[in-house]
Amino acid sequence: MGTGLLVDATKALAQSSSSLTAGDAAILRFLAAGEALEVDFWTQYNELAGIPDDEVSGGSGSRAYIHCLKKIDRNFPQYIHDNTDDEISHQNFLNAYLTSKGVPTADLEPFRTLRVAAGFLCAVQGCWADLRTQCDPSAPFSAAKTKSRAF
Repeated sequence: MGTGLLVDATKALAQSSSSLTAGDAAILRFLAAGEALEVDFWTQYNELAGIPDDEVSGGSGSRAYIHCLKKIDRNFPQYIHDNTDDEISHQNFLNAYLTSKGVPTADLEPFRTLRVAAGFLCAVQGCWADLRTQCDPSAPFSAAKTKSRAF
């Protein structure tokens, strides 16, 4: 009986083709678009708390925020960096596979409308200053906006 299953599996593999169906390409493009969103999210997180190096852009981070994360787990900045790198490789892999099959890739660039300006980032970091300094995630956001501390 085990040999019969092996023969059937071999027949199924022999019937596979090297081209993608339109449905398969659409599913892979959808997954690649999801990966592109994850790359964007993780890249921003890496800019706030990741490790600076040549492997992943950004990563200069906020010392106070990183200090708070390290109270949870001392390897948090490395974890953020590595997840960012993984998401970039997932997106690149899926798009490279789609390209190798001659089908359109996932490209969300036409939908990018917001660019984070340095002034905006500083304003957001300023709003979170007390949360980062106190390391108290339960503190209300409005309280963080009303207090100011140097750090």
